[in-house]
Amino acid sequence: MEAHLNAPGLRARWVEKGALAVSPMPKSEDVESMLSEFDTIISLATPIEHVYSGGYDPRLVEGIGKRLVWRPIGEYNAPTLAELAYIIGKIDEPALVHCFRGCGRSSTVAAAWLIKKKMKPALVAESEVVTATGCGVETLPQRTVLQAYSLAVRAGVVDSLASRYDLDDPVPEYVLLLSLELSQYLPATPEELATESLEQDTPIREAARVLADAAGYTVAGISSKGDSSSIELEITIWVPRRSHPAAIRRAPRLDTARLRNRVSRALDRLGLRVDVVLDIKNPDQVPWV
Repeated sequence: MEAHLNAPGLRARWVEKGALAVSPMPKSEDVESMLSEFDTIISLATPIEHVYSGGYDPRLVEGIGKRLVWRPIGEYNAPTLAELAYIIGKIDEPALVHCFRGCGRSSTVAAAWLIKKKMKPALVAESEVVTATGCGVETLPQRTVLQAYSLAVRAGVVDSLASRYDLDDPVPEYVLLLSLELSQYLPATPEELATESLEQDTPIREAARVLADAAGYTVAGISSKGDSSSIELEITIWVPRRSHPAAIRRAPRLDTARLRNRVSRALDRLGLRVDVVLDIKNPDQVPWV
């Protein structure tokens, strides 16, 4: 691990020296040192985390003219895919990314930065963040959005995500995740499927729209097993993206039979027999990786 930065009280660790660092919530007394070290400050902490942790006031960063990228995300959750692309696109180095503990949310952004800037595979990027910072990705939504982001980079579509799609639109992420899973049963690469389905009305795009319409941005992960003659597609559903599980009272109420049938029918057009399985988590069932 790299040593802590020399800034007094600022518990930051470099992911790459001079380019990107991760830290827990900086305190008010750390602002001067933080601003002398970094050109971009990325906060993923919620307003209540800034206030009640004794953290700094983000408005101080804006007032001094530094670039502040403040995208509040509930603990254990993840940014949306388009939002993650937006955050990475806003970074001027050297940059500091923090949440409250400097772990899951911050590690997600740090890993995405390695994926984009250093062309690291997603799992390699996750591993390098853990090695550098002592903390890493914690939950399935965080790992899932990194998988989608990595495919977007490889397919050459990542730079258009934030400008082309609303930051709350689940469809591009679901398109990429379905492309990633279904490519192993089809004579096409994930990149080919993703690019085609982002541009055209394919069965994968139709299935992604069905998921978005029925479940919103609550899909935490998509996995599959089987072979081309019979595929089990498991879709994990948790709390809405960005939300803290403690802020949600109950699991999403879905017409599960209709959702399963509509996704299966959409994917039938690919010539695949797909059995959709829904794993709907209660808010307190954090889907740890």
